[in-house]
Amino acid sequence: MLTIEQVHKHYDGSHVLKGISMEVPRGQSILFRGENGSGKSTLLRMICGLLRPTSGHVRWMDGFEKEAQRVIGYVPERFPQLNMSPYEYLMAMGRIQRMSDHDIQSRMDELIGLFRMESYRNQRMNGFSKGMLQKVNLVQAMLRKPDLLVLDEPLSGLDIDAQRKLQQLLIEMHREGTALMMVCHESDLLDSVAERIITLERGLVVGDDELVDVSESGVERVESVAQKMKTMRAESASRSRIVCCRVGEELRRLLNAYEGVIMLKSYEEEEDCETHCKTHCISIEVLTPASDDVLRLILAAAGSVVSVQQISADSAKSTGIKENEEEELCASH
Repeated sequence: MLTIEQVHKHYDGSHVLKGISMEVPRGQSILFRGENGSGKSTLLRMICGLLRPTSGHVRWMDGFEKEAQRVIGYVPERFPQLNMSPYEYLMAMGRIQRMSDHDIQSRMDELIGLFRMESYRNQRMNGFSKGMLQKVNLVQAMLRKPDLLVLDEPLSGLDIDAQRKLQQLLIEMHREGTALMMVCHESDLLDSVAERIITLERGLVVGDDELVDVSESGVERVESVAQKMKTMRAESASRSRIVCCRVGEELRRLLNAYEGVIMLKSYEEEEDCETHCKTHCISIEVLTPASDDVLRLILAAAGSVVSVQQISADSAKSTGIKENEEEELCASH
């Protein structure tokens, strides 16, 4: 349905998204996790088309020739206290989406009834509580059945009863083919909705796991989506090999999680040909389009780049370095 390719986003000198890449199949349900400032909300707004990436691409492959044919429902993190009633607002939103008044009224009645808002439908929203505003926020996003529903902190302000009703509604919509992308700090309730969990940290994808239900045992197994995608791409994509040293544990963890990195291999300590000092190095195989980003990541973490070499997939298979294999290397520092 959707492919995100090496997306970067800068805000006033801040590097918010750093080379995000992922593929989203049609109808998949994804839960994004991460601390505040990790880039989750920025990524969601970019997927909705509300923000443009500084570089990189968000490509839709859903068969719609025109963007207007694609229905995206968006629940922002904050909803304003408008000087309108829910009825007035939702009728206007439905008409903007070219729904008939009959269809708007029918869907509105269904959702307002679900969230027990009947007595509030004609009251001004500028006096509403956060929880009541959030219910209107949810209804507007689901007024017309979306192909993709994007929810940024959808449980915020909702009471337990409304949270559970939303959970069931999302499960039903997903079964009917709606793709879901969610950000939620109180994620336990939405874990049952998600098929895939993506973890962001400081603008990088550091975890990408698929939840697979094993019905016989009644438990769930977690499989790494990122590793499967790396393996598939590695079979044919153009690659580069970067050799570096002075790599700390934090940098190694970020490199290992980075979408464009295919594999990391460690060298045993080698003796420099000129100084006869021992140096510990690692070899990084990376998709060539991501090599510049990986180099910047290494240098920003005070790592030292020894060499960069472009390699083909075939040569990588035949000449790949085994882990902890010794090899003569003259490193200039």
